[in-house]
Amino acid sequence: MFGAFRSLFTLFALFLVFVAAAPTSTTNAARFKQGLGPLKPKNLFTPTRRQGGSNPLSSSAPPVKAVIRAYDMSNPANPSFLGYVAPAGSGLFGVTQDPGSATVIQTQLASLQPGNLDFVSPPYGGYPELGFSGPYNDLNPGSATIVYLVGTIAVPKYSPPVSTPNQSFASGSNEPTESAVWYLVNVASLEIEPRWINSNGSPATT
Repeated sequence: MFGAFRSLFTLFALFLVFVAAAPTSTTNAARFKQGLGPLKPKNLFTPTRRQGGSNPLSSSAPPVKAVIRAYDMSNPANPSFLGYVAPAGSGLFGVTQDPGSATVIQTQLASLQPGNLDFVSPPYGGYPELGFSGPYNDLNPGSATIVYLVGTIAVPKYSPPVSTPNQSFASGSNEPTESAVWYLVNVASLEIEPRWINSNGSPATT
């Protein structure tokens, strides 16, 4: 399943595509069908500079909106576009070829440098953030453990999984959950990746 963390981590590349609103206009839809991103929005964020690097954006800056494009990287020399992250039913997320059905997340870009991002999605299953949950606390090399892309409550950054019923994987049942798992790893391409924190406080290395 696309929504499994292990698959996201090892087989897929994920990229943000900024949008001014949900990509449902005729113009943007036509661009998406051609494999292009939406028309460039105006004034989504304003970078500020200081000597030696970038200043963090003001906390009053409006959040930017984006959809997530997924590519199959099983053949890195020829990545294949899979679709846009979107609800897949049963409390999980998957991919869709329909850009109008893509989940539009919001994030506050704290800087123009690689680092942790908070993703807020339209309430999915009643939960405001896009994160991971599943029956396992730890993801280890060589194991069959996985977690799933779901709607969640907010879990603190760099936190090991929190057992909570407030997630769409198994709503009402206490399951290990993390939400602050998203990292911007390439500013130029806007590539992102999820990083699960194991119960010992170290990032999963699957």
